Amino acid sequence: MLDEKGWTFAANVSDVSARSFKAAYPKGVPIILFVRGDGAFALSNRCPHLGCPLSGGSMKGDTIVCPCHDWSFDIRTGELTMSKEVKLAKFESKIDDGKIFVKLED
Repeated sequence: MLDEKGWTFAANVSDVSARSFKAAYPKGVPIILFVRGDGAFALSNRCPHLGCPLSGGSMKGDTIVCPCHDWSFDIRTGELTMSKEVKLAKFESKIDDGKIFVKLED
């Protein structure tokens, strides 16, 4: 569902574990969702190294670890922990009425 401000429904908050993540495909875009406190984070679900899906990886605190080569990304910024110049695409996200919405385009 797309509202008048360009937000697209991605998932229900209840479907995203508080210390884990959920893969979603709003409008066919592969993203990975995280909920921390009362906020949500949405990142590309593809590692920039070889395109591995991060949803096959694991969490270590506020980082997600790529299953292919152990690259770790900060879920709040999308930055590679070893080199902040390498980043995952980050999508603006919000929680409204128990639902996570993402903005896929400007």
